Amino acid sequence: MKFQISNFKFQIRRGYTLIELMVVLAIMGFIAAVAFYGLRNYNNSQQIINAQKDFVNLLRATQNKVTNGADGDNFKSVNTSSLVLPANVTVSPLGLVICFNNSNLTSSSCTNTFPITVTFTNGSTTKTVIINGSGLFITKIDAN
Repeated sequence: MKFQISNFKFQIRRGYTLIELMVVLAIMGFIAAVAFYGLRNYNNSQQIINAQKDFVNLLRATQNKVTNGADGDNFKSVNTSSLVLPANVTVSPLGLVICFNNSNLTSSSCTNTFPITVTFTNGSTTKTVIINGSGLFITKIDAN
């Protein structure tokens, strides 16, 4: 019995076919689109969270200044229309004035009606700040 081995040549492929390259590019494009969408939503929510924190810090700092008499004023107010907000972030109600006074000051033309709700919006993302207190003194600030 004789075995014969024929001349069998293995073909070595160099490179990729056009179909393989197109499939890889389509997968990469899909992954990039999902990542971009998630990053955009993350940036929008971070802008709102930062605006909310800045507003709460402004309220607390103003109340501390008035309570401690740090700058000699017995009365201060915060107006929502004078807030510096990131681009695309809106606040409502616009023009709301929140008043603060020193406990030694008994009369003021400004009054607060608690609870006060301030809403920050960027696209479909919304955050609220609920302010509770009595008279011209804030007792609690809830940031949701």
